[in-house]
Amino acid sequence: MCIYSWNNAIALAVVNEPERFRGVAGLPQCEGSPVSDTFEEIDRCINDLGFVGIMINPDPGEGDYATPTMADEYWYPLYEKMVELDVPGLVHAASCSNPRESYSNHFITEESIAVMALVDSTVFDDFPTLKLIVSHGGASVPYQYGRWQAQRIQKGRESFGESLRKMYFDTVLYNKESLELLFKIVGHENCLFGTETP
Repeated sequence: MCIYSWNNAIALAVVNEPERFRGVAGLPQCEGSPVSDTFEEIDRCINDLGFVGIMINPDPGEGDYATPTMADEYWYPLYEKMVELDVPGLVHAASCSNPRESYSNHFITEESIAVMALVDSTVFDDFPTLKLIVSHGGASVPYQYGRWQAQRIQKGRESFGESLRKMYFDTVLYNKESLELLFKIVGHENCLFGTETP
């Protein structure tokens, strides 16, 4: 099923349960194509279907390492579009064709790469109203906080915690201990409830 059909199915679910659901659009991303190729579907979903956000795959090549990190100017047209429409983006990898990684491990890898690239970049200076939500509690990043904070201290930069608080994180972590650490590291005000197969 193509992404357009999936988005239509999401729209139908929202129409049937408007008090329960809001639509977040999947994007027709292809490795090697400019992100502007997704704009027609973003406009359709936000303006015509009433969706409230988009889902961004930071690795449309599914483990081929050909797509630039989310700090790269490759992504800037998408960020401009999101700011213009005032919609958030949920950062979540998709499938994985790399035989070295399992399906779930690929999510952790790509979401960690996205977070680290973003906090070490000028993206949030260039787009101060950009709203990005990282799936699965920021992947491995909050749990390696001490390592990243030590580097920040050595370089005299803002604290790693301040950088992390420029993003939001969902709570799909599967255990209480991880959730407690996430809340402590990024603050509950930067966490959004998320669930899958609860």
